[in-house]
Amino acid sequence: RKPATVPCVPHNIPDAVHEWLRVGFPEQELSVSNDSQLMARAHLCRCGRRRHKPQLSGTAALRQIPPIEDIDAEGRIASTPKGLTYAFRSFHDALCDPPGAAAGTMKRVIADCLTVVNLPYPGNFFLPADMPPRCTLERLARAVFDSHTAGVAYDAARSGAEWWMQVTQPGEDIGPHFDKDEDLYVASHKMIHPQVSTVTYLTDGGAPTLIVDTRTKAPFDALRPDPITTAHLSWPTRGKHISFDGRYEPTAAHPLAYHFRSPAERGPRISFLVNVWLHHQPLDIPVFDEALVAKHNLSDLPVPFAIPKTPRPVPTVWLDGRTGGVGVKTFVFPHDRPLSNPALGLWSTLPLPFPPAHDSLTVRYTRPADLHEHAPEGENEG
Repeated sequence: RKPATVPCVPHNIPDAVHEWLRVGFPEQELSVSNDSQLMARAHLCRCGRRRHKPQLSGTAALRQIPPIEDIDAEGRIASTPKGLTYAFRSFHDALCDPPGAAAGTMKRVIADCLTVVNLPYPGNFFLPADMPPRCTLERLARAVFDSHTAGVAYDAARSGAEWWMQVTQPGEDIGPHFDKDEDLYVASHKMIHPQVSTVTYLTDGGAPTLIVDTRTKAPFDALRPDPITTAHLSWPTRGKHISFDGRYEPTAAHPLAYHFRSPAERGPRISFLVNVWLHHQPLDIPVFDEALVAKHNLSDLPVPFAIPKTPRPVPTVWLDGRTGGVGVKTFVFPHDRPLSNPALGLWSTLPLPFPPAHDSLTVRYTRPADLHEHAPEGENEG
């Protein structure tokens, strides 16, 4: 039997990436290489979510790859229906307890998130569009999915919501990554992205989300992303919801929290994330086990989630993405990647100080900021 293709892993990539790949290929030895392109590929695999225990591995994963959808010239699934909104949007109080109601729904959502995160194999789950939700977290995933697909004609049998949660402590990062069909990428190196990515913040404080408009040029060309011309910053605010193009690269780096928030706001960061998938169901992402709902006493409550037709206005500032200037600082993400290893990070200039009245900001660069490039001469890591 022909052995599975084994990823060639650089010796100095983050341990989490190495372990993630090892779990995906448990019966194989991982070879080691210093090749810079493979380092970049490992960087793209570095995802901000905790993974569930793979149901497929090694040759089994390679044998059971479903037919791969065609990708259009914009890098989206070719059969994507019209009517979706891809622009960055920010909504306040999208998830909140109804006026006059007991303040219990938000607390229960947080409690359920912490329960699922602490399962032996936490990770991301899939709720098919034609499957009724069975618990509060699935109801929230469905509410997010329905809000972003309202008025869109799609095939429910091939669509759904990928959902998971992130809990980070002060000082912890969520590394730069592309939302994609992770297992399909490991097996085939083909990048298929969700149409829309979303974040719903369940707490105040913590590292802001930074979304840069760089994207891969082709599904098999993940190592040559576009330069950065626009960046979006979103600070966690309880009940706030943001959405953005699923092809773009998000991160959450804690140095931003220390520069833009007071010490009192540097607490745990809890968020609920949903990717909207139309006409593609990611490989090997399980539906949440129904037995766990009863075993862990997960709630099944109505979810007070809604987004208005008009999102909150987001202010825009213009910067030179390469030289910076007065009142700006260069940040390197992840913060612990040395500038000698640019393949594992990105840098960008951001304005200081950030206006405290705004909780989201768009930065447009008069000259593109570079992804996987050194920071401007004389700048230090942020």
